[in-house]
Amino acid sequence: MSDTETQTTDETQTTETKTKVFFGVSLELAGKTISLDPKNDINEIKEKGIEVELPAGERVYLGTVGTSFNTILQTLGAVDEDKRASFLNEDGTLNTEELPDITVLQNAANLLVEAGLYVDEFHVRIPGSTANQTVTDQTTSEETTVVKKDKTAYTVGLSAEWQDDAGQLIDGLDLKLRGIYFKISNEE
Repeated sequence: MSDTETQTTDETQTTETKTKVFFGVSLELAGKTISLDPKNDINEIKEKGIEVELPAGERVYLGTVGTSFNTILQTLGAVDEDKRASFLNEDGTLNTEELPDITVLQNAANLLVEAGLYVDEFHVRIPGSTANQTVTDQTTSEETTVVKKDKTAYTVGLSAEWQDDAGQLIDGLDLKLRGIYFKISNEE
């Protein structure tokens, strides 16, 4: 991608064009490729770092919640690699022994593991190595340069949705659950 900037000086009335170059990344999550849009010009990476995100309005289908949930939690560090959600069997189906014997709750849990899973938000920020900040001490008026060392930050927003009447939780009641949304983030 490129963006063009135009500058005009009063003395010479010449126009200088500066072309910016951006690069993004493609990541794999639960076996699906997610292409992330760059926010910083490559000439700014040393100072500003790398920042990429899922383009606005774009979403990526990952499969069903049952087949993808454990892989995503492990990838994002929410659970250890050798652990999985106890309410799921290895094939992604519901392990009903881990839930209370309440029909409505088990119906809702079955709907959840069969729902389609989508990535709706994905943002990664890796800080630059030379991002310095000048701080003035109010008592002595001395300026000090502080090296700002932010951590790598991420946010991933996922939604689970189903179609038709699959969200009918209680027969005879016009109350349907269409989906859920959850977010995992270490950004402040």
